Amino acid sequence: MRYFNKKTGAILDSPSKIYGGRWIEYDKKDAGQEAPKEKVEVKKPVEESSTDLTKEEIMNELEALGIDYDKKAKKEDLIKLMMGE
Repeated sequence: MRYFNKKTGAILDSPSKIYGGRWIEYDKKDAGQEAPKEKVEVKKPVEESSTDLTKEEIMNELEALGIDYDKKAKKEDLIKLMMGE
């Protein structure tokens, strides 16, 4: 069965019945419920400096991987090293 989300315009195929105020059967959707025609903004990927790992955790991971690093390096540089950049 195919369902349509009235808020996002998403269409979902499911073998099970979907319940919820925003989901309706695709065949029963109103013409006014069409997905927005405007472009959807894609968020930027999370920058490496905003990782949840601490500098100490990154250094421990580098040591576990056998990667040499400068103990005085900045967190961002350690992340790049860990990611292979």
